Amino acid sequence: MADMEETSEEGSGKKKLVIIIIAAVISILVIGVIVLFLFFRSGDNKKSNDEAKMPENEVEQEITSPVISAESFYPGLVKIPETIVELVSEDNSNVRRKLRISFYIKVGNDELKYVLLEKSDLIINKITEYLQGMKLSDIDESFEKILLKQTLIKKISDITGGGKIENIYFSEFLILDW
Repeated sequence: MADMEETSEEGSGKKKLVIIIIAAVISILVIGVIVLFLFFRSGDNKKSNDEAKMPENEVEQEITSPVISAESFYPGLVKIPETIVELVSEDNSNVRRKLRISFYIKVGNDELKYVLLEKSDLIINKITEYLQGMKLSDIDESFEKILLKQTLIKKISDITGGGKIENIYFSEFLILDW
């Protein structure tokens, strides 16, 4: 009979130990979930505080565009899309050369910026007409590129009705063999 009492005490001791272990595991899980909740919640608050400090247009740009455009750093810039023009062959060979060009136009005021945006198709057309008659030697050297830049500024000013074009910045100027 004494043996039976010892085994029941041993059994109840094992049951107590199992209950203590289960309670400890559940407590650790609950504490972990609470810590994770607080950690992620504090990150959301920090983000919303940063967004509250930013103007609305910057928040939208941060969400929609992973690439920062040049226009956001220099507000007076207008991007002219890429244009590809075939250059005149100099040596009558079968090698066809094309010029791929895109650039930004620096303007002094917002009114002219909107005029350029409205007339961008006309600008591309005039630039294409001008560049189609050129040879590689006409644009190969840096001096010729400066003259080309000055000519483009004049042609664009004529299109905009004499608006002040401050400068042109080439973002792409590639001569391709076809």
